[in-house]
Amino acid sequence: MVNGSIDRVERDADGAVVIVDLKTGRPITSAAQIAAHPQLGAYQLAYAEGKFADALEAHGEHAPGGAKLLYVREGKDGRRYRDGHQATLDAEALELVRERIRQAALLIAAAEFDGKLELEQFGGFGTTPRLRLHRVPAVSSD
Repeated sequence: MVNGSIDRVERDADGAVVIVDLKTGRPITSAAQIAAHPQLGAYQLAYAEGKFADALEAHGEHAPGGAKLLYVREGKDGRRYRDGHQATLDAEALELVRERIRQAALLIAAAEFDGKLELEQFGGFGTTPRLRLHRVPAVSSD
């Protein structure tokens, strides 16, 4: 079971439902990263599976309009915000989201986890505290 909360649900000019996640960090600018964004995908899956039906019932008929990240930290093109839109996911893309959730659930439910001693992509432990790998012997057996 996936549980969470959604920041906003909007209807666009055509009446389609767009799920919005507000972000305060640095914007993702890559269209490919936004298209594959797992959090937005999970929101779209929830909509496709009817999880918003009760809340939207009073607003009449509706159709999916995708999802978007709304960045409030940095604006663009004279606006005080910027957004990145993820197009409406088709049945195949929604199934990929389901599979990603299933795989994450299997990993989280595991009794053991493999852990690396160094974070290779950051060049090892490094001197920056946020890049250090913190291991607790009682948990990691070393």
